[in-house]
Amino acid sequence: MSNHRPAVRPPAPWRFPPTVRHQVGAGLTVDTIDLRGQYLASIVILLDVPLDSEPRGLDGVVAAMANLLNEGAAGMSGRQFLQRLEAIGATWRPAASLDGVRITVDLPVSRLADALALIATALRAPRFSAEAVDRYSRAAHTQLAHDLADPAACAALAFHAAVAPPGSRAGRRLDGDADSLGRLSPENIAEAHRRNVAPARTTLVLAGDLSGVDVPAAVERAFAGWDTSTEPAVPGTGLPPGAGEPLIVVDRPGAAQTQLMLGCRSADRRSPDWLALRIAALVLGRGMSSRINAALRQTSGYTYGLDARFVPLRRGGTFFVAGAVATAMTGPALADLRAILVDAYENGFTDDECMAAAAHLVHSAPATFETAQAVARQRAELVSADLDDDFLDRYMSALPLQSADDVSDAFARHVDVPGLTLAAVGDATTVTTVVA
Repeated sequence: MSNHRPAVRPPAPWRFPPTVRHQVGAGLTVDTIDLRGQYLASIVILLDVPLDSEPRGLDGVVAAMANLLNEGAAGMSGRQFLQRLEAIGATWRPAASLDGVRITVDLPVSRLADALALIATALRAPRFSAEAVDRYSRAAHTQLAHDLADPAACAALAFHAAVAPPGSRAGRRLDGDADSLGRLSPENIAEAHRRNVAPARTTLVLAGDLSGVDVPAAVERAFAGWDTSTEPAVPGTGLPPGAGEPLIVVDRPGAAQTQLMLGCRSADRRSPDWLALRIAALVLGRGMSSRINAALRQTSGYTYGLDARFVPLRRGGTFFVAGAVATAMTGPALADLRAILVDAYENGFTDDECMAAAAHLVHSAPATFETAQAVARQRAELVSADLDDDFLDRYMSALPLQSADDVSDAFARHVDVPGLTLAAVGDATTVTTVVA
């Protein structure tokens, strides 16, 4: 028996699974990704309905429309629709963002035809009954009250209101406020559907084991006759460059912690600096060994952890550091956090930090995109952001080539450290004292 050990080879470069695009019927786009062995498929339905399309005073009508598509359609009640979903082992998860609506449907590949028939029914002929709208409105009001009471959600609302340009949809709650939720009706939700949902503004992203499945033919059968037309989508304004308000404090008298969100407007994925910015975020605050957490958690014990990230929209985006610190330590924690950001802004990053962060992003990709759902969602991100098919492959190949100078220069260009916006939820007496 030989004791010779086989040579260990470096892993082959990872590539995002290839996509095949089809045009079906009256302009419906279908992106298929064949993942052999993935018998639990995932469909992401993309509706090009930016929230800028909402009539003023009806914030949240698009989110309501998205959430009510499965509440009855074409003669089916909401209960019957969900029973049919359950019968084929499918799940249905809707979400609205500034850039549009996404509905994720996970299902066994063997029940694809049944799932497509239900999706087509929901998109073409939703009911929006008064009972369903009332139930949704009450649930949305409850969620609003929860968000206003939850420090993390409240800080996020305050931050986006402060950092966005005056009047921008990006500065207001995606699901609407108490006034706009009170204006929801079957009629205005149906009008939002009529004006915005059509084949030419819909993309289906389907990932799973598609061997032997004629997906275009299956979609054609399910959506046959859907030829509704609408006006082109209203381009989302996103977040143009500029500064926000410097400080907004939400008072929670006697709170044991201060929830912080410190950041600014920044870049989107189309920026040539996007790769460098992802590395910068990882070095600063994505993990316990990052600069921020090594100082504020490991050394000083001010927090359980803070998170730094860049969040892109289709156009523009934000950079922020978020998390909670002990109320009594709000001043020292903010001082240390600002000092770390100023150091990165003025002195940049090191080669070792950047190499380690880039290697982590590259080596974690295969695990990140292990499931059909993760692959479908990533493809949907690319479509929503108007990015090329090979964006992720080019991104992974270029990550290790980012130098410390690249990362340092990109951070200084896209993060306005001197003009950062601070949203704080906590004891206002403590916060305003230490910030002043």
